[in-house]
Amino acid sequence: MKNKAAFVAVCFLLFPRGHFSYARDMCPYSIDGYVSLSSESAAFKYAGMNITFYNKTGKDIKRITFNFFLYDEDGNPPFPGNNCITVDCVQAVKAYDTVDFCVSLDEYMVTVPDEPYQTDFLYAGRIEYEDGTVWEDPYGLYVME
Repeated sequence: MKNKAAFVAVCFLLFPRGHFSYARDMCPYSIDGYVSLSSESAAFKYAGMNITFYNKTGKDIKRITFNFFLYDEDGNPPFPGNNCITVDCVQAVKAYDTVDFCVSLDEYMVTVPDEPYQTDFLYAGRIEYEDGTVWEDPYGLYVME
């Protein structure tokens, strides 16, 4: 009985690590992002989401849908309504290439914040490749914090 309990405990401890490693390896991209204020970019006037995206596949990308959540400095939604932002970017990303995107947040602004918004749960929900194939992760299951 002790051996059985020990076996179950070891399997329980090892499974999540294997699962996360598998998810990271299967994800066709790496991503990072942050929010900046003022006119650091021509893409926005008040605030923008800067995203660095790395295509880990051997296929060229033609379109990506990014999803992320925004919070103010206190961890609250910064504007009325849903704080989940979905942005469709039509831009080519070559195989094994890194591209920087800057997404304007101006349309979501109610007031200009003193501090940049915090972002969480940034992921690519949909990737369309030049060959016509599509990779989807509508719930952000491949997000690696």
